Amino acid sequence: MNSAGAEIDDAFVYYTNTFIYDILRQKRCLVVERRLPIANREYKDSFFRFIFNRPPAACSLYRAASQNPTVTERDIQINTLDSILMDRIKNDVSLLVPGHYVVLLGHQSTWSLNLPLRCLWYISELYRHMIPNKKAMYRTKLIQIPAPQFYVFYIGSPKEPDKSMLRLSDAFLEPSDCLDLSVTVYNIAYSPHRPILRQCPLLHDYSFFVHQVEAQRKTHGLDKAIRKAMDDCAEKGILSEFISAHYEEVHDMVTLWYDENEAREYWREEAFEDGMEKGMEKGMEKGMEKGMEKGILKSIQNLMRSMHLTPIEAMNALMIPPEQQKELKQLL
Repeated sequence: MNSAGAEIDDAFVYYTNTFIYDILRQKRCLVVERRLPIANREYKDSFFRFIFNRPPAACSLYRAASQNPTVTERDIQINTLDSILMDRIKNDVSLLVPGHYVVLLGHQSTWSLNLPLRCLWYISELYRHMIPNKKAMYRTKLIQIPAPQFYVFYIGSPKEPDKSMLRLSDAFLEPSDCLDLSVTVYNIAYSPHRPILRQCPLLHDYSFFVHQVEAQRKTHGLDKAIRKAMDDCAEKGILSEFISAHYEEVHDMVTLWYDENEAREYWREEAFEDGMEKGMEKGMEKGMEKGMEKGILKSIQNLMRSMHLTPIEAMNALMIPPEQQKELKQLL
């Protein structure tokens, strides 16, 4: 490719990123004032998954939630879903306890009465993944499936009860005994007196870490609050070994915010340095199609890098139609 063509393409990286960014802002897919988050809950979710998607931690969490101290690490198999393409739904930690239960351990920062309905989607997807031969569904022989249990860990308002029960049947327009699903919700907003936190020390430490971040966030900003909370927890012996072993990894994972001005300035500088000035002049006529494609790819890569998203999640955030996602994914 000659230099003029490269200038055209790179100019449209800037042009397309700016265009897509403005559309997302107008549609409120990204909340922007001075800072751009995925959502307030994301850093908590990321850290929760990072800690508890490991067999020893997941086992400890399950024992506390189920009140079953006999389950061991060898008894469980983690089968957490990476994603479900509809609405970017994820479950945070799911376990298969052989012969017994599919366990969904969901983490929530906002209270929602729709948790049973979401759990219904989760368990349907898990069962679908458990049956590799879809034709078996139409055979006469009974397909046995593990019985589900649902636990949600809520880390929002400390005023909610320590333990609650939500039922799918509460959402029915008319009473029915054909289907129901119950979800046990534990409040894990930090308090040294919460039973579930006393029963699972690692969950206590996670809750304390989030409490420290939130307490310092208004004063220091999220990035500094996270680093300060990590240092304070390490000094107090809370998550000390975990943080020491994964300090930068934890920080990069939980810092999911980036500054709007910094992001746009980065795109401007990158485009300008690589020939924006000449490219914008010539690109309107010659580089639109190719430049738009490259700009979209760059936008996807920016979201993947800055917000730790998968390609599918980034494309969903950019509202790219499903029929175009497969082709774009091959170009990444």
